[in-house]
Amino acid sequence: MRGLPFGLGISELAIAYFVFATIAFDDGSPAGVAAKVLLAGVFALGVLSGERIKINAFLVASGVFLVIAALSTTWSESPDTSSARAVTLTLQFICCFAIVNLIYWKPSRLEFAFSWFIFSSLGTGLFVIVIQGVRFQDNRYADGSISSGQLALVCAFGIMLCIYRFLKGRRFFYVPAALALAMFLVFTSGRRGFLLVIVFIAVLLLITAKSLGKRVASIGIAAIIVVFVYWLVVSNDVFYQYLGQRIQSFMNFVTDDGSAPDASTQGRSWLIDYGYSLYLASPWFGHGIDSFTPQFNALHGSWHTSADNNYVELLTDLGILGLLAYYIPMAAFLAKGIRGISAKSLPVRFAFAAICSMCAIDFANVWFFSKVGILMMALCYLTVHLDRMGAFEHIDNVSGSPDLDHAASGAPARSPIPASRRPTPRRR
Repeated sequence: MRGLPFGLGISELAIAYFVFATIAFDDGSPAGVAAKVLLAGVFALGVLSGERIKINAFLVASGVFLVIAALSTTWSESPDTSSARAVTLTLQFICCFAIVNLIYWKPSRLEFAFSWFIFSSLGTGLFVIVIQGVRFQDNRYADGSISSGQLALVCAFGIMLCIYRFLKGRRFFYVPAALALAMFLVFTSGRRGFLLVIVFIAVLLLITAKSLGKRVASIGIAAIIVVFVYWLVVSNDVFYQYLGQRIQSFMNFVTDDGSAPDASTQGRSWLIDYGYSLYLASPWFGHGIDSFTPQFNALHGSWHTSADNNYVELLTDLGILGLLAYYIPMAAFLAKGIRGISAKSLPVRFAFAAICSMCAIDFANVWFFSKVGILMMALCYLTVHLDRMGAFEHIDNVSGSPDLDHAASGAPARSPIPASRRPTPRRR
């Protein structure tokens, strides 16, 4: 379908709206529902028009995990909660399946999706932090706003994408964009968001270096960045108020220096302890997907929270079976990707560093409950697969929406995949 500016079509519109709704709205909101319906509808139209369905390793692993989660509703100790979560995971899987295939059909849409992720992150942070004036210091779930945790992850992923896009195209716009997202991140009081960015930078520096000396230098640079960021958030009054004291409290808790941790750190410790006790009660198959929350609430009151730890939530909900189903594909991805990583393309190094950084904060986040995290993971896996297809070799415009300048000139669109690797069109 044509007619939109810059040669865009309804598929690009569906991707842009889905990315924005995933970042800015809750799952059950009208905007979120409309985004899912539009994306699935456009994907269905593409299939009906003759496009071939593509399946990659991420979709297979996600499908296996979804089946285990759905089966767990039969033995769940909280069947209503488990069934609701299984439905949510199914919808997320359908949306991931749709967006992955839309990008396979036209790989330049991947950079388009990344651009909209950055713009949506900036827009959401600007609206919540600047226009609404929300400050997530004491109340992490301000009324009329997305949660502190979701906004922190959104800003962190936005910063990572800004770094990637700047390295790829040297566009100055991404520098102030990353700084703005960093400021928004401070006001979320999100420790894990900063940790996500720091680990990403450290891994990217390390795998980009092509010699031992450069790797040692990269480790030194990463250490300097960590020390500088810690000094900055502790010494500056504004930063300390929102982030520094929370980092200090967590460090004191980890080192067990006798200081009283903040409420968030103490609460996280209780969640882990209780989750471990639930795991011991049913170690192999768990208590059913998303069963941790109702069981914890029944004992400690309504916290409306998950285990806040990927390992604990997996072991509690799906036992060792769920843990293996989640981490074996990820371990295979990282093991395969690390071989010769310094010689691989920048998109692959970005995807590898992003997945590594997500793994690094598994102790503080439940990724399979995070719609933003699932979307980012799907796009990172897709980046690696498209690189193997040679898609990035022929995408010239990396500024925001690939092929926009070319399309605006009126010239025929160029396929980003070499002719030798393109599938043969089917006759209709």
